[in-house]
Amino acid sequence: KLGDLQYENVYIPFLARLAELLAADGRAEEAFLASTEALERTKATSSLWLLPDSLRIHGDVLASLEGPDSRSAQAYLRESIEVSVRQGSLGWELRSAESLARFLVRQNRSNEASTALQTTIGKFTEGFETAPLRRVAALLDDMRPDSPSP
Repeated sequence: KLGDLQYENVYIPFLARLAELLAADGRAEEAFLASTEALERTKATSSLWLLPDSLRIHGDVLASLEGPDSRSAQAYLRESIEVSVRQGSLGWELRSAESLARFLVRQNRSNEASTALQTTIGKFTEGFETAPLRRVAALLDDMRPDSPSP
């Protein structure tokens, strides 16, 4: 019943999180269906505040479905960053940059991944002790050439 129009603002994030969980569980085809529906509903209902995250999740799901060479996954992740920047949504931009960086690392493009993260982190003036920024800082540390392998 959440899919009814009056509950779209709850249903879309629910579908997006479901897609992430299904992908993490190795159920990429089901994750793809959920992320596609979330993205379509986001666009159809003009829920533009959810668009960066819907694009990011769809890109992540495509990467899990198609592998590290997925051009469509990369395109969705980059679009997510672009929309976040246009909206001035630094939190969504950080999550999108992190997803793109992880995707690029799987392609052995650590320098490009590091640049994407540094560009976004450079916009922050506070909150450096929050979990998302600490997670991204740890990812950057792991990408350093002198960093020991995990």
